[in-house]
Amino acid sequence: MEQEHRLREVEVSLWELVAAAMFHAAEPELSVDGVSAKQEWTKQLGDVEEHWTAWRKIADADKYSDVADQFEAEYKKFVELGTVIIDADEPTADQVMEMYRQAHKTDDVIDEHLKVTN
Repeated sequence: MEQEHRLREVEVSLWELVAAAMFHAAEPELSVDGVSAKQEWTKQLGDVEEHWTAWRKIADADKYSDVADQFEAEYKKFVELGTVIIDADEPTADQVMEMYRQAHKTDDVIDEHLKVTN
């Protein structure tokens, strides 16, 4: 149960990262309740790290090493694409769509793992 909870939290934070990057792309100078998209991006990166690290500690390393490796590879690509958007003054629609597609690939790794374990 704890493993699933941690993965769900990773998944939620992944999509909050997407929202932060898209919000920045649409209105880079605005904030919501005093929190900028860049600040939210940084917070959610930390949340993913926290929950992913916790999952790695409780998951059977031998049994789930392929899933972990696959997630980490896809997530790294996602973060690279999202960081380009967050760091850009005027990100392009193509950059946003590429990041969004990569988020889906990353999320698919989690979804497939959850299907197998449930």
